[in-house]
Amino acid sequence: MYPVQIVTILMVYDFFYYWAHRVLFHDTPGRIGPLKWVHATHHRQLNPCRMDSGYLNPIETAIGLGLYVFTIALLTLVFGRFHVGMIVVTWVAFQQINLHNHDLWDRERFAGGYIATMAEMHHHHHARFTGGNFATITLLYDWMFGTLDYGKGPGVKVSREERIAKKSQAAVASEA
Repeated sequence: MYPVQIVTILMVYDFFYYWAHRVLFHDTPGRIGPLKWVHATHHRQLNPCRMDSGYLNPIETAIGLGLYVFTIALLTLVFGRFHVGMIVVTWVAFQQINLHNHDLWDRERFAGGYIATMAEMHHHHHARFTGGNFATITLLYDWMFGTLDYGKGPGVKVSREERIAKKSQAAVASEA
């Protein structure tokens, strides 16, 4: 039961985080994000590294913690009381995933390249401070709600071959 609870906590938290990030911190068509100025602190880093994941305005930190507490409280209605260790494990897991999302990884270091893809997508989000890649744990909600951005804008399809070719060109340019 513990693995199911861990995944559920992380996925529900990411769902709430996705919507808070999208609605509060970013512009959407016809609307300006009311707390965009708060999130701009974090977006000062256009090419972030692991240490930049925690570079946040205190208001944004409070919102993130509030969402986590709300997630735990809501899921307590479904699962009953959580063991304190479960809460610690999910918070540490979230923090580690968030650190990895702010660091570009070499694809060969990870089977399947999912962590590298998440980090690449988050870098697109930082580079342009635009409306895409709002989730922080998974790409699922960005895919579901049409905000997945491979670097050409949300919803613009980019083939796997094109992404790999772009990554190869960047690697060659960095070696030169």
